[in-house]
Amino acid sequence: MSQLSSTQVLDTSPKGVYRALFRCLKRTKGFGIVFVQCSPAEGNELICRVQEDLYEKKIAVLELTKPIDSLYDIVANRDDRNDLNILFIKGLEKSLEPYIKPGYGGDGDYYNLDTVPPILSHLNQRREIFRDRLSNICFVFLLPLFGIKYFIRRAPDFFDWGSGVFKFPRETEELDIELRNILREGSYNECCKLTPNKHIQKLIKVESLIKEVNENPEIQAGLFIQQGNLLTSANEYEAAVSSYKQAIQLKPAHYIAWHNLGNALDKLGRHEEAVYSYNHAITIKPDFQEAWYNRGDALVELGKDDEANANYEKTLFDSEFKKLILSSDSFINQMLKIHHLTDTDINEVLNELYIKGHTEIKSGKTLINIPVWARNKILIIVRKMFRNKYSHNIINIDSSFIEQLVDTYEYPYDDLKILEEVIQALEPIDQTIIRLRFIEGLSLLKIVKQLAKDGIKVSPVTLSKRLHNLIEFLRRQVV
Repeated sequence: MSQLSSTQVLDTSPKGVYRALFRCLKRTKGFGIVFVQCSPAEGNELICRVQEDLYEKKIAVLELTKPIDSLYDIVANRDDRNDLNILFIKGLEKSLEPYIKPGYGGDGDYYNLDTVPPILSHLNQRREIFRDRLSNICFVFLLPLFGIKYFIRRAPDFFDWGSGVFKFPRETEELDIELRNILREGSYNECCKLTPNKHIQKLIKVESLIKEVNENPEIQAGLFIQQGNLLTSANEYEAAVSSYKQAIQLKPAHYIAWHNLGNALDKLGRHEEAVYSYNHAITIKPDFQEAWYNRGDALVELGKDDEANANYEKTLFDSEFKKLILSSDSFINQMLKIHHLTDTDINEVLNELYIKGHTEIKSGKTLINIPVWARNKILIIVRKMFRNKYSHNIINIDSSFIEQLVDTYEYPYDDLKILEEVIQALEPIDQTIIRLRFIEGLSLLKIVKQLAKDGIKVSPVTLSKRLHNLIEFLRRQVV
């Protein structure tokens, strides 16, 4: 038996797979090998259920918390080894992860061709000893998908003695949660920040999820893009190209896939193909500034300087502005946080910033002080997003109040428009407190009473502290 499909389970529902596994374990007398593909949580539930349903058999669990090179001695030294009928083994994948090489063969399977993990060599070479000296035990290996495939590829002798692979489909809710988490953290820059161990673990998760969502092309495309990002960040460009192409095959209009494919091709020195990919990305999304710049870089590599210069001019941003855009993340994140838009993708702001710069320069305007220009435009963009999302909560604040606040607290900043933007982004209750205090001139006690009428209970001391913190917050935003 050398293929996952060799296990004949007609009913692939969780109940159907469990019934097939139960029959297998019930009928097995003495030595046996069984592989179960499942998540750790599903493994725990499975063990409890088998212990209840096969109460007449002696069942134990061996949980491996760190990599091992030998399994036989661990089992042979157990005090209960002669009494056992079934031994569940969890965590063996920890002994495989250190030997995974990203991108082997470019097919999305991360198995090092040159090195077999010691634990698999051990199992291959000593399978007869397991059978002869531990003849009373049926070994049940609980593994994720990559672990099963590792056995097939690197321990075929041991695997072929098994009774099959029982694959338990995950619960929809659990799968959805993992998909959301994985897809939310899949940009190339985020992949570059991962430690080598985290990098491998994420590759394994993505590969497994690709197999599980094969009936959802859109989600699969996103996973292939993330797989490509992980491979690109590991300098496995050939494998990354394969992943991006699979994403494009599933979703031809995915401009990110075309752009990232161009980056991987460019790294491989295949500049003409890279330009072709960037062209697709720009056709789909004409304002995709990063694609324009990278296309220009690829043209330079091809010796087409004039065309490259025209390409750079198309973006209407010089290198200084590009660096500014890329270094604006912290300020944009700060503004999004102030405006309660932390769930907004920062790229939305960057793209809007690009379009505004493109429009202004095209109209003949010269951007003399780019940092100041960018700061003001970012505030305008974020403020627009805030209005679109929270327009029903905004309280109008008289502009005279803004001047009064500046005069009263001697703000060292004379751009009242920016201060107004920041105040308008406050939560409605904070806007109300400021309005009651500075526009209507109410005392703290009267503000407490007014808030109480609106169903908001707060003590004068708490209100005083909140007002003080608000003023200090406003000061920090405009200094």
